[in-house]
Amino acid sequence: MDKVSKIMSKKVKTVSKDDIAVTAAKTMLNKNVSCVVVVDRGIVEGIVTERDLAVKILSHKNRASDVKVEDIMTSPVFTLSPDKDVYYCSEIMRKNGIKKLPIVRGKRLVGIVTQTDILDYFRDQRKKFVLKHLSREHRKSYPVV
Repeated sequence: MDKVSKIMSKKVKTVSKDDIAVTAAKTMLNKNVSCVVVVDRGIVEGIVTERDLAVKILSHKNRASDVKVEDIMTSPVFTLSPDKDVYYCSEIMRKNGIKKLPIVRGKRLVGIVTQTDILDYFRDQRKKFVLKHLSREHRKSYPVV
């Protein structure tokens, strides 16, 4: 089985817990991502997702410019080593309802894995299996080829 390091995104968007929520929201918007990881000197302290912004700001009628990232981030946050296998990662995410999982070496942020990364990986594995085991005749009718 492949390691998490193979599928993780290495360019993780980050913010500080002292930033205001607007900073997190603008980073997500400008970088077209659905979360930012909260770090202090490279060490993961939490995560802010689009849902955090919606639930913790909009539903409570708070102004994002008045709220610090620290007040809306999810913390503590699950993390995983890049040396773990993809299947183990997918099970941790599934069992804990995690959609975005920061990847750390020691305590330092080195990447992130999302549900989409997991789905893409297993889709590609399935496709390889199909191509290896189905005859050419049957491949044409199979939806993933």
